[in-house]
Formats: sequence, structure tokens, C-alpha cells
Amino acid sequence: MQRVNAKSNPPPLTQRQTAFKRAKSLDNGISISWLEQTWNKDILSIKPIKNTDFELIKKLGFKSIRLPVAFAYFETNKIMVEKVFTHIDEVLEQCNTYGLKLIIDYHYGNLNDSNYLTETPKIINQWLKLTKRYIRESPEKVFFELYNEPPHMNPKVWKDAAYNIVTAIRKVDKKRTLIVGASNFNSIYELSRTERLADENIIYTFHFYEPFFFTHQGARLGGQPGSNHRGAVLL
Repeated sequence: MQRVNAKSNPPPLTQRQTAFKRAKSLDNGISISWLEQTWNKDILSIKPIKNTDFELIKKLGFKSIRLPVAFAYFETNKIMVEKVFTHIDEVLEQCNTYGLKLIIDYHYGNLNDSNYLTETPKIINQWLKLTKRYIRESPEKVFFELYNEPPHMNPKVWKDAAYNIVTAIRKVDKKRTLIVGASNFNSIYELSRTERLADENIIYTFHFYEPFFFTHQGARLGGQPGSNHRGAVLL
């Protein structure tokens, strides 16, 4: 029997093991609100996130940053995606400086049941540009979140769209870990019924807001009764 030194020659991780390992490395994370602020006309002419903010994030023990980006909004308003990439690069540079992981999130898309045949290619086009831009970045440090909160749509339609987006990304980048949620706004209940995609290097995510009255105190979202109740917001 041939002896194998496990310490010097460990077996390679499977894609699924890699996804689990990377998911664990994200640890405590925080979203930075900036590039998804479609209501802010000066969104690309300001730099609201300072070096001191990254220092504080690191000091507080966070391990990862989620950066929502309104790609569809910029495209609709004829803003060159390269200009958006410049700002993402700035955040990435700071993440590398402070040892933080970065999740680039496709935020505020227009996908729904009636337009997915025309909208999915647009999303794919944006992701291909982004994937090629960051292909050299370590997959241990940079993650792609496919689409923030797919709306209340047919889960089979969303799965088909997600499959096509993932397939397109994989033609360029086979190692990047992707983050995917379920339809009905990343519903945990919808996720429990979702069939996994035919790709093992995926982290599945969910958003949980219940009780909405409490978690969105002071917010004006969804026209929920009492959602404008004023009080302390606990995160």
C-alpha cells in the first residue's frame, strides 16, 4: 500500500466544497449603499465611501462587503459601464487594502415574467462585460451576485433565466463563485422549494424581512400597513 502525505499533498476540493468554504469566508458582511441609488442624480460624481469607512468596517470585524450596482439603470440612461467600473475598482482596491471580500451585486433589474426573453440577454451582456473586467481577480476574494431579489415571478421562468446567465458567465470564468437567490424577492420560502442549478460552485442566498412592520420601521416600502412607523431601526 502506498503512503500518502495528506499535509503536503491534500486532495483537491470539489466545486461544492469550494463554494461552502468560500461562503464561510464571507462571515459577517455589510452592504454599502451607493451605486444602486438611482434617485441620486450625482451618483457617479460623488465618492461617499471614504477610507475611514473601510477602516471602521474592518475594525468592527466585518469580513465582506456587498456592493449593489444598478447596471440596468446606467444602461437605460446611456452611461458607459466603464465609468461605473471605475468606481467598483475603487471599492475593490480598498477591499484588498483592508483584507475584505467583495460581492458585486446586480441590483434593481427589470426582469419579470413578461419580458424575460428580451431582458435576460441584456443581463447576460452586462455580466459578460463585468466578468471579463474582473477575470484576473481572485475567486477567493471577489464574488458575483447574479440578480438582487427577482420579483414575484414564475420560479421556473426565473430558474431558466438564472441558468442562462450562469452558463454565459461560465464560458468566460469557470472558477468564480456565484451567489443566487430565489424568486419572490429572494424569498426563503421560495428557496426551500427551488431546484438547484446544474452548477456546484454557487452560494444560494435569501432575504428575510419578517416581521416587516419591525424590520422596516421608518421605511416607505411596498405600501405595507405601518411601514412608515417611526422608531429605531435594528440591523
